Amino acid sequence: MYEEGQDSPQDLGEAERWFRSAAEQGYSESQYKLGSLYRSGTGVPQDDAQAIHWYRKAADQGHLDAQVDLGYAYARGSGVQRDDAQAVQWWRRAAGLHPDAQFNLGVAYSQGKGLGRDDVEAAQWLRRAAERGHVEAQLNLAEAYARGAGLFQSSIEAYQWFTVADALASGDLKVRSAGGMELVAQRMTPAEIAVAETRAGDWLRAWGNRKQ
Repeated sequence: MYEEGQDSPQDLGEAERWFRSAAEQGYSESQYKLGSLYRSGTGVPQDDAQAIHWYRKAADQGHLDAQVDLGYAYARGSGVQRDDAQAVQWWRRAAGLHPDAQFNLGVAYSQGKGLGRDDVEAAQWLRRAAERGHVEAQLNLAEAYARGAGLFQSSIEAYQWFTVADALASGDLKVRSAGGMELVAQRMTPAEIAVAETRAGDWLRAWGNRKQ
């Protein structure tokens, strides 16, 4: 309530007090929100160590966003010593349900960061995130199909996922999707492009139905 300024004047200091009270009682969502305040320095002095302290408490209780953000902290060395293997461990704990964790695992496998490089595993995790509407995962999956990295090379599949991403993307990601479509189209026939566009349209309609 206080954090978003709903039903009362926005008071971030008061939000911190409410979150701390609930966090100290063991509520994982409040622990996560308190950690986020410390990470950004919103209403409290910026403190990466305190952010990690509260993220870890929430993550240990299964809070998915806390697990993902704790993974980012280890990947970047924010408030903890940088440790790619620890980052992967936290993302893996959230990867059953969290598309960001799925995407991060896919990238980790494709780059061999924190675990052995495995293009097949990378493609599988990217697909899981892509099916959940994660635009960067859709772009990476399209590029993997274009190269044949971890799966069979398919210009149709690549163009399909570039098209899906282009419909959902904005800013730099939309520039990337448009460029990918243009490059892949150079080695496709008009009939192949039509097939890819039909598949993309089917996926987007199904996605829109799931979002309703």
